[in-house]
Formats: sequence, structure tokens, C-alpha cells
Amino acid sequence: MALLHHWTVSTSLDVYKNSGVSITCQVTFPQIAFKHPFVMQALLGLTALHVAYLDPQERLKYTADAARYHNQGLQGFNEAIHMANDELADALFVWFSLNLLYVFGVSGRLGEGFWVESGWGSRKDRILGTGWIPMVRGILAILSPSFSTLRAGPLRELLSVGNFDDMDPDKIMNPDDQRFCQTRHVWKNNPDAPIYEKTLWFLRQCRMFMAQFSTMDVEDHSEAEFNRAWQGAFLFVPFVPEEYFSLLH
Repeated sequence: MALLHHWTVSTSLDVYKNSGVSITCQVTFPQIAFKHPFVMQALLGLTALHVAYLDPQERLKYTADAARYHNQGLQGFNEAIHMANDELADALFVWFSLNLLYVFGVSGRLGEGFWVESGWGSRKDRILGTGWIPMVRGILAILSPSFSTLRAGPLRELLSVGNFDDMDPDKIMNPDDQRFCQTRHVWKNNPDAPIYEKTLWFLRQCRMFMAQFSTMDVEDHSEAEFNRAWQGAFLFVPFVPEEYFSLLH
């Protein structure tokens, strides 16, 4: 109960800082978790990891608790995906969201010693997507048939991409965008250059989407409700060309 309380008053509020959708994380996630034990285990695992982050002296204790809950939730998730349908779509999506945050969390200092026996390579490999990119692509494949159900359900706010489709990085000059464009020399004269160019364009679009929120008044709740900067990094995987992932491997 202590971890669940911490989720409600602390962890859930840190996940989507300065965003009106934090209520979805704070209230809707636990509501779904109470119906599906594997989701609750994932929620408690991420919460324990958050406590470990806040209390370094207790890091080993809480990271061990986090790993235990995470492994239990993973077992339940593996069973649930064999029964994937519209009724389980919300639970699978919440579990995936919690799991992705957990993986990012243990990829840093909190996970020292955690990845020794894993197959995800070095910390650099993990951050660059050796594990999490295939994970995102996998869950997209699983949930695609139920996407319309998710869009109409209690998690719909998390699935809205706001004005992302309207972002055109070629129309606005920006120093940060120009730094991204400098990578073009890497694939100059490469036969796969068109694929890399299209991938770069989506990366620039994600950066532009996130940057628009940097000047937002976080005290203005009418604006904060639409602060979707946190979505930028996650939008990259669904939108880039399929051929890019073949080249990535």
C-alpha cells in the first residue's frame, strides 16, 4: 500500500510533469491496474524504482523490489498477449507504458549491475535503442488491431498527437535543427541516402514538436493541459520508414 500511495502522490505526477494528462497516469492507470494484476505489478515496480531514485541510501533495496515486481508483471504480460483483444487493449497499453519508463529508468545509474547478464549490450547501446526500439515496435504490432478502441477509451488523451502532423521543419530556420542537418554528410553518396533523409526529417519533426512547448507558461493550466513535449521521443519510432529499421540492424 505504501508504494501505491507513493504512486498517487509522487510518481504519477513526475511522469507527465506540467501536463494536464497527468490525471490519466494518477487515476486511470491504477483503476486499470486493479483489474489486471500484471499491470499493478508493473506500476509497483516503476514506483519502487522512483523511490530508489529519490532515496539513494535505499537504492539497492528498492531496485531489488522494483526488479521483483517487474519480473512478475512481465510473466503476466507474456500470458496476456496470447489473449490480446479489445478488452485487454487498455491493460496492455498501460503495461507497455510503465515498462518503457522502467527500462529507461534502469538504463541509467539506478541500473548499475542490473544489466550484467542482459542481452541489451552496453549502456550506450541501450540508450540508442538496442532493446527499447524493438519493444516499441512489438507493442505497436500487438495493439494496432485495437487502436480505434484505445482512441475511444480512457487512455485517449495519451494517444492524441496534437499538432504533430502540422510540424514542417523545412519552413522554419532554427540553430538546433541545423545541427541535426549536419549529419547529412554521413550518408553522402550512400545508395540508402533517401531512407536516411526521410528518417532525419521525422527526427527533426519530433524535435520541432517538442521545442514548441519550451516557451509554454507551466503555470497556465489552460496551456499546460496541452503540453505534449513528453511525446516527442516516442513519436519517432512509429513514423520513420520501415526500411530504416532494417538498416539499423
